[in-house]
Amino acid sequence: MLTLKWLLVTGLALGSMGVAAYAEDSAPLPLVTGYDYAPFSDDDLPHGGLATLVVTAVFDLLEEPIEVDFLHWTRGYEAAREGQYAGTFPYIHSLERAEHFLYSEPLFEVGSYLYVHRNTQITAREPKDLTGLTLCLPVGYAPGPLIGQMVEEGRIDRVSPINMGNCFKRLLEGEVSFVKINRYVARDILRNAGVSLSEVRALPFKVENLTMHFIVPKSRPDAEALVERFDRALGQLRDSGRFEEIVDAYFDELYSVPEPEEPS
Repeated sequence: MLTLKWLLVTGLALGSMGVAAYAEDSAPLPLVTGYDYAPFSDDDLPHGGLATLVVTAVFDLLEEPIEVDFLHWTRGYEAAREGQYAGTFPYIHSLERAEHFLYSEPLFEVGSYLYVHRNTQITAREPKDLTGLTLCLPVGYAPGPLIGQMVEEGRIDRVSPINMGNCFKRLLEGEVSFVKINRYVARDILRNAGVSLSEVRALPFKVENLTMHFIVPKSRPDAEALVERFDRALGQLRDSGRFEEIVDAYFDELYSVPEPEEPS
């Protein structure tokens, strides 16, 4: 487990943003995120990932110090659900999660696509054409309502290794039919897995638009108040134009290779 502390350092991380004057004896709010979800979250990424940077900026505006732990996704999720952490991120909505967590306003909205081997004979033009195929999606990753329903109905098989890099390796070896992922994450996962962009292609339809959120366990007494404060500061960050500045600067810093092409 890696722990990152943001007490008086967020101003440095965010460039032109001023350093918040937190009280030295303020207890940092414990938060948790996960590994291997670039560009949004990973302990090896600058600032712990884009989602970590944005969440840090939000709490900087609130002048509330935070402490962020990095755990494997399933372990971090369960620890947050049990109340060991005040919140976790970034998560898409699911019915199971909504039973235990309150959701913030969206941090990000991204398009999710299905990636196949470049030389595959799969010619799916819409979701119903996926019947009989095998999806690779790691443990802890939500398939989304459309693909999730097809998995539940037995129309699609699901294989769940420990990480997304393993999914792409299985894809190239012909063990699975397709991988579901948003294109921002796909870009870095492919690079880290040693997979060339030329070896995969996206099917010509978007599966869904996903929104990613900061979520707070309902068991926390001040859960509603925390989400309200978070949403208010996130709105201020967007209205000021600082949110887009952070995102643009982050991608300029992080990537020097083109992202996987979006199908036309």
